[in-house]
Amino acid sequence: LEGPDVAADIAARTGLPYTEGSGIVLVASQAHMLEVLSNPDAFSVQEQGRRLHASCGPIYVAMQPDSPQYIAEAPATNFIMFAQTEEWGFVDAYACAAAVLETAIAAAQALKQSEFKIELRREFITPTLSLLCTKWFGIPDGNSMEAGGWSWDALGGNRMARCPGDFMAPSRDAFYPRQKPEVTDYAQDHGGRIKRAGAAFVAGNRTNMPGSLSNKMASVISDDDILARNIIGMMIGALPPVDGNLRGILYEWLNEKELWRIQAALHRATGGGSTNYALAEPVLRGPVSRAICKRPAPDLLYRIAIADYTLLPKGYRGARPVKVLKGDLVVISQVSAAQRSLQREVGGQASDGQPELVFGGERTAANQPFGEPTHACPAQKMMMGAMMGIMAALLDVGRIQALPSSLIVRISDFR
Repeated sequence: LEGPDVAADIAARTGLPYTEGSGIVLVASQAHMLEVLSNPDAFSVQEQGRRLHASCGPIYVAMQPDSPQYIAEAPATNFIMFAQTEEWGFVDAYACAAAVLETAIAAAQALKQSEFKIELRREFITPTLSLLCTKWFGIPDGNSMEAGGWSWDALGGNRMARCPGDFMAPSRDAFYPRQKPEVTDYAQDHGGRIKRAGAAFVAGNRTNMPGSLSNKMASVISDDDILARNIIGMMIGALPPVDGNLRGILYEWLNEKELWRIQAALHRATGGGSTNYALAEPVLRGPVSRAICKRPAPDLLYRIAIADYTLLPKGYRGARPVKVLKGDLVVISQVSAAQRSLQREVGGQASDGQPELVFGGERTAANQPFGEPTHACPAQKMMMGAMMGIMAALLDVGRIQALPSSLIVRISDFR
């Protein structure tokens, strides 16, 4: 694996978990990560909730699971998200990604060009995620919210909220442990925009809600405020991690020159015909899993200790128990846990990793049982399928040639 595993080095030298002695505890192993995430009585998401409340409003993904508000607002949406299959996510995402690429091909052909360059984040990932959100959530719709990426100059002014761009700063501000004031400024500006956009969207579409997921949510959530906040909350929970993970997959495949081997394997599997989930999944699951475990987004999570707690050694020689005190910041190195999962062998072969760690742990039920990671993503099957679908559409586009810039490629020989 590239680069030093700092958390693992700390574990080897001092025992795991590691504390600075200044109210910060670093948790780096899979076992300790899951222990912290599965124990909301000792480790709280209250700080994430406070930050989100200040930007885009209260969202249940950052509420304590025993709170009356979580109990009232979470179950219906969790059931809907958990019910969506990996294949369902693949099909919708493939269609959206293919539409973006078809538009780029049509533009090149209109200029009588046989090839074109594309910057994969700005010109592929961003518009694909925008189209996918319209398909699933009904926004961006051009009325309450427009399609558009992140921009440093997008602070202030009387502009429309943008998707996916305006979802990045509120997520970063809430879900990373320490932020600079500039990040919070963007989070509050952009968060306010998406909050108002969500409320306007629900108010204008309550009787005929567009978006397959929003329509399902509207049928079981009668309160307009809760519906708007849950729609925005699902988008905040999905867009930044998927954006980051797709960029990580692309970087890994291009940098390690895996993209062309995977593309050839996919074309062999389809026999030159149409790509579908059944044919693509066996080809793509391993490479996608390995890439997101190597560079997970997010790479860090955190909790605030709300009770004294002792984290015991988990099989590390020389490790010692660490006392976590009420009020301590517990930083969870998701990247360390995910990368470690790649080091295991399965049947004598290298592991494809445990991608569920990238989603905050495995989600075993819509209402997560006690003792399982409380806020593990309820839509992780759907989102894993979506990432495979987006990558499959790119691999199907034609000949892909890498260029010196990491995420710029040349596409030709259109299929």
